[in-house]
Amino acid sequence: MQEYSDTQDSNSLVLIAKVMKPFGLTGEMKIKPETDDLSMHSSLETVYYKKNHNSVSEALKISASRLHQSLWYMTFSGVSTPESAKQFSGGLLFIPKTELKPLPDNMVYMDDIIGYDVIDTKGKLLGVVAKIEESPAHDLIVITPEQLKANTQTQNYLVPWIDNFVKKIDTETSQIIVDFTSLEGLYAD
Repeated sequence: MQEYSDTQDSNSLVLIAKVMKPFGLTGEMKIKPETDDLSMHSSLETVYYKKNHNSVSEALKISASRLHQSLWYMTFSGVSTPESAKQFSGGLLFIPKTELKPLPDNMVYMDDIIGYDVIDTKGKLLGVVAKIEESPAHDLIVITPEQLKANTQTQNYLVPWIDNFVKKIDTETSQIIVDFTSLEGLYAD
């Protein structure tokens, strides 16, 4: 069993879920997983809670956890009423990166591509990955273009994380190859 401190360095944590709201009368909380591994909840003993990405983390010991219709329902030690659970609504749950399972060769954790160079299929550097945003249809890669670094008035690029646009993610060179030929004229040369 791993030792946990009350707080954890934010750089060593990875987002796994968002707290939705209390459920029932026993302090149980409805949790939206931010992972494809829905069974992960069953192996967790402790998670780190943050009100938002910039706040300090707080260790929460899981006393019960279950999966129902792609949502997790968790109860934390010391939280036994809907009123005490309500304070966690809207917050984020993290685990240490060291607890992540290795991925297959063709997959990456989204947090790992922050800072990657984004290059088009012609070899032109478009910018760097600033963050990943959720959207109803699919995740979006937010790219800070090279022009922004030079303090010109340029907007970030939003690239849908789908095979039509994202052609390759190279973890060895920290690069993402994108293809915008179907959107010619949208991105300035």
